[in-house]
Amino acid sequence: MPHRASSVVSPSMSSASSPLFINELDGPSRRLLKARHHDVDKMEIQTNTLTAMLHSEAIKFTVYKLQIRSTARATDTGEWTLAKRYSEFFFFRQTLLKLFQRWDLQFRDDKKRVQCKEFALATSLLLPSLEIPTFPRKHMRCDTEAIVKERRRKLQHFVRKLLDAYTDISVFLHDTQSRSSRNFNNLQEMQLLIEEFLDIPKEQKEINRRQTAAVLALEDVVEDEQKADSSCRDRTCCICLNDYDSDDDEPEVDELQSEDRMVKLPCSHQFHEDCVIDWFNTSTTCPLCRKPAFTEEQWTFDVSIN
Repeated sequence: MPHRASSVVSPSMSSASSPLFINELDGPSRRLLKARHHDVDKMEIQTNTLTAMLHSEAIKFTVYKLQIRSTARATDTGEWTLAKRYSEFFFFRQTLLKLFQRWDLQFRDDKKRVQCKEFALATSLLLPSLEIPTFPRKHMRCDTEAIVKERRRKLQHFVRKLLDAYTDISVFLHDTQSRSSRNFNNLQEMQLLIEEFLDIPKEQKEINRRQTAAVLALEDVVEDEQKADSSCRDRTCCICLNDYDSDDDEPEVDELQSEDRMVKLPCSHQFHEDCVIDWFNTSTTCPLCRKPAFTEEQWTFDVSIN
């Protein structure tokens, strides 16, 4: 019977430390980053280890099986499982480090390097998790219980960081205007490498695509529009059931509180921005009329931005 062990990491609030600052993005991209982090933060990773043997037990190696699932969805979204040896994780780490080296050599001076937003984003998202001992070190001996235990914990953390990085890079690539530059291509190459390594299933990509289309379909609601809309007379968000009347609030404070922002769907129903973004984790329809939360034009958006 193969040896098995497991550990679970609960969803973490990774968006709080995201280097891609929400305030630097425009309305649609800011909401998209928030929505994608809402989704990723509710991902739970469970890691099991399996000791496999070759050539009549002469060669043993450990397989790390990471199962990723969303705690926000009750419906089956397909199995998302990574089954890899430590050597595969190590090779992927080396591939990213070589890409960083090649990218770094492309800068003529330190000033160009510091000014490059793509390089700054990639290094802040990925380099800390690639450094030893954050990334588990390589050993020249057979796996021991202590080695497997350390790698199980650190590789699980590494995958969590890759999910966070994939989220931020995807939104940045969507938001940026300079798509023909060499820095854009370098960042996109990293994103594609991460996507391939994480082996993101088609079901998850479809969920991301529908969620992205719904978020990009949201429109800001100005205060005059709220007052003129007869459907908002009770001034209550039907998701959280809290009033969104801001007459007594100071404008500058209200503008800084994203949970108080009002947005409307294509069907014209209005909700708190944070409430409806959280709703999109489970359904991409209007909470009131159940109509699709995006139009056919918005549905054509390619969420992977390849």
